[in-house]
Amino acid sequence: MFKQCHTITLSLLFIFSSLGTAQVANSWPAGMRASHQAYFSSDTAKQQQSRSFYSFGNTAKREVHIDDIKLYAVRGIEAIAALQAGTIGESNNLHLFGSHTNEVGFFLNGSNITHLGTAGSGIYIIPEAIETMTVGTMPFRSSFGGVTGGIINSNLRTAGKEWIASVRQRASHFPGENEKLLGTYSYGYYSTVGMIGGPLTPDKNIRLFLASEYNPVRDNAMRFVEGIRIDQLVEFAPFNQDPPLTINNFEYQSGNRSHTEADRFAINSNLLFDYDQLDLRLDFAYLNDRQQFNDRPFTSILNDRRAYDARQSYFAGADLNVPIGDKVRLYSRLNVLNDFIEREDEFFDGNYQLWYDSTANAPHSDAFISRWQVAPGHNFAGFPFQRNGTPYQNLYFKAKLCTWQADLEIAWQANDHHRLSAGFDLRQHQQRFYAAQPGAINLLGSLPAGSNFDDISDTLWRNRARVVNIGYDPFGEEFDLEEKTLVSDPTGKPHTRAVYLQDKMHYGKFELLVGWRLQQIDEDRYILRDPANPPIDLETGLILPGGFIKTDAASDHLFRLKALLNLPSGMTAYGGFAQFSQLTNYRLFGYSTWPVNFTPPDFFDLSRPTPFPVRVQGADNNYRSNLLEAGLDLVHTSGIYRTALLWKQTEDGDQEEFGVSGQRLTLTLSYDSKRHRGIRTSLHAQFMNAETDYERSSLFNNDINNFTVPENYLRRFSSGLMMDYYYDEQQSISWLRRFGSSLVLTGRSGIVFQSLSDNISTGQSAAYEGGVDYILNPFTTPPAQFETGPAIFQADLNIYKSWRLQSQLDLTFNISVINLFNRRNVLNVYHTTGNADSDAFVTSEQFGRIVDIIGEEYQELYHNINTLNGESYLYYRGRELWGNPRQILLTLGVNFR
Repeated sequence: MFKQCHTITLSLLFIFSSLGTAQVANSWPAGMRASHQAYFSSDTAKQQQSRSFYSFGNTAKREVHIDDIKLYAVRGIEAIAALQAGTIGESNNLHLFGSHTNEVGFFLNGSNITHLGTAGSGIYIIPEAIETMTVGTMPFRSSFGGVTGGIINSNLRTAGKEWIASVRQRASHFPGENEKLLGTYSYGYYSTVGMIGGPLTPDKNIRLFLASEYNPVRDNAMRFVEGIRIDQLVEFAPFNQDPPLTINNFEYQSGNRSHTEADRFAINSNLLFDYDQLDLRLDFAYLNDRQQFNDRPFTSILNDRRAYDARQSYFAGADLNVPIGDKVRLYSRLNVLNDFIEREDEFFDGNYQLWYDSTANAPHSDAFISRWQVAPGHNFAGFPFQRNGTPYQNLYFKAKLCTWQADLEIAWQANDHHRLSAGFDLRQHQQRFYAAQPGAINLLGSLPAGSNFDDISDTLWRNRARVVNIGYDPFGEEFDLEEKTLVSDPTGKPHTRAVYLQDKMHYGKFELLVGWRLQQIDEDRYILRDPANPPIDLETGLILPGGFIKTDAASDHLFRLKALLNLPSGMTAYGGFAQFSQLTNYRLFGYSTWPVNFTPPDFFDLSRPTPFPVRVQGADNNYRSNLLEAGLDLVHTSGIYRTALLWKQTEDGDQEEFGVSGQRLTLTLSYDSKRHRGIRTSLHAQFMNAETDYERSSLFNNDINNFTVPENYLRRFSSGLMMDYYYDEQQSISWLRRFGSSLVLTGRSGIVFQSLSDNISTGQSAAYEGGVDYILNPFTTPPAQFETGPAIFQADLNIYKSWRLQSQLDLTFNISVINLFNRRNVLNVYHTTGNADSDAFVTSEQFGRIVDIIGEEYQELYHNINTLNGESYLYYRGRELWGNPRQILLTLGVNFR
């Protein structure tokens, strides 16, 4: 499959280098616009008419234009999408209209770029390169598939018929590390974006657009950090080969979290062929990203050695739109996405066999007591501080994904009332994943002298290193996915394929869309033919390939129906019903890169590490009107979904499935005013409910326990208000011309959590994590009482000014303040107390006993590390307790046209 992916990719890159890329239509209705001009704007009239194939239809959605994007203080598609109606966003996870983050689809110019491994966007999109971005529910068109929750589609800019260019730098590095400016810490953020576009031929029908970004950050965590000071702290119960270590006057300063650097380079580009009989667009995107990983910021302060997550990905696509006669058009699309990520050590990169090799580490570290054995960490008052030179993460992983997609549609304008379309689409993946605990390399110490890594048996290494391997052998070498040797060997090439028909009818003010889609999801999964007596290769001890049988693909008939009525005075109303299905991703199994310590709920069957189908039936209706020369939307969306998560094989070889089903309901009200005296406003409010019915069963009997819980991302209420002021060139005060500002106010209710008794027994937990180990998997004892955490409020301010230096040269300046009032918003809570400031462990008898044994030093350290900074919550839960503090960023841009 990877060979196939590379062949497709090389073909697309050859076409790209030889030709170019065609514009995918911005076919959604235009949203509100600022009155100042975009520097890269597309000729969209023809494209909107010709590219209806890529239209997502009149769904509940919000379109954000380039001129709107400039108004936001935040940057990035996830951050901008989180401010739109119907969206909840936290920690780069987005939930659209009540759906789970794994059900959100990311699109680039209409192409599905959702990453099967992480559930996020498979390629980085430079925000300044976006022409329009649409956030909404699933489209009703039969051509749409592969998503069951909501969509985020970004349309890249294309070049106009004149050459234009711009350079923009956004930074917050003015105060130094751990220093304040205007009461705000700096995080060493830089973002330099350059864009250029214009025609390549005299007829100006072939045009190139290119954007690039370089974005280094000193502190990528950008979190509230309360400094700690350690005075005269003596190591408690030190390792017997070392004398006790004493720390005198050690200070971890407030403001910045150490060892969280990041560095990103990205390219977004397209080449457009715009002819009467040919509309072709070639797209290319590239990302090189490297982020330092630090989830134990305080107990690792004595260790300068760190781990990085290094990622490279690229996307290449081709879109073609060709007329066949006067009434028929052919649309086709082909694209490929490749992504590779690996955890690297600061000393030895991805060669994890050397991470714990003391001989190799000798020039860097003295933290080893034997060749493969790291000395135990320092114990200061019961807290496990790492020694300098210790490998920071006892986890190595690498993940590789290749996805390719092909679409073809023929549309026929039969008459004035009917537009018929038919087509097919295919999307195929290959995912490889490998994770191991490299500290298990100390197995070599039990082998004869002179042994090497290859002498360790597969079974022993798999058990000791807790290997998770998808497409790799137990030691991390790629193997042919067609050779099934173990029941845990996962999917080879999961794919979805579909054919569809649609009729879009138009009668005066009434429109009706009727569609049918036959979609098949093939997990490419194998199970044992005879579980009780599998055939074994006597030489290797492995199951013979003939002992496996391929499971059947899941087929669904999906129906789409939408009716729209254009009412008087610019009012419209529509309602619709649709069915969707999608192939889920590996993240649900805890195989993704984040969070590292994620513990899957016990209803997951980890002997089946493959994607599986998710099915949804959804409906939404919308009322839209002009009220006092403004837009008013009332949207109601609802959905019922079922997910098969757990399976067991019966005696006759059939599969018996257990799973989850859920319901979600949202009601969204939004209001957009037109600009009056330089001011316009946008307001939205949303009420949401999302809950899941679990069927938890045992694989060894037929007992089923049913219970219902709210989704752990649920925010029952959210709202947003944006106010924008712009003083345009027609006004009288010259020095104020082209000046503007925007203020975005957002608020939402707290997260729903399971309320637990504060008399939780921590069992054998260490003193460090005593306050969090009981919530590693909180939803295990239903029925339970659920409560709501503290509400969240935030204000973001953006002030901008533009000067026209010459007829073809502009200078722009922005001041962006994110979290204007520096509010310490609570994202997650302790389930015993319902807040983020206390975990109830400090009031327990066990805590008192530890203080009696160790002394007041333990109480002080626990307060500084866990209560003030929430480190154990971050380390064991993989989540932050609090949101981001205030950030002040300055932006300077130069535009040539």
